[in-house]
Amino acid sequence: MVGILITMVMLVASAPAAEIPDWVSRAKAGEIGWADGEIIFGVGKAPKMANPSLQRDVAGNRARAMLPRAANIPGAAEIQLSEIIDRWETDDGTFYALARVERSNIKPLR
Repeated sequence: MVGILITMVMLVASAPAAEIPDWVSRAKAGEIGWADGEIIFGVGKAPKMANPSLQRDVAGNRARAMLPRAANIPGAAEIQLSEIIDRWETDDGTFYALARVERSNIKPLR
């Protein structure tokens, strides 16, 4: 029984860490938004918080806030039909969110 437990602990301890998604690596390198044709992407992050639900919301809201910037729209903009398509939490508890929207759903406010 003890041998099985030790083996299980060794397997868990030696398991490879999950691979960081490409979009998180891009964000860590300073690229917080980009366009792929008519699709716009934005990345938001939130530091570790006592309230995980709030942390997810903050990261998602920040990702959506990056969409107009990634679309090269100066000033304020109205964004419709954006969605959070991926999330990632780092080992230090930082939470990342990836937002996506079609360019036609971002309208500059005048």
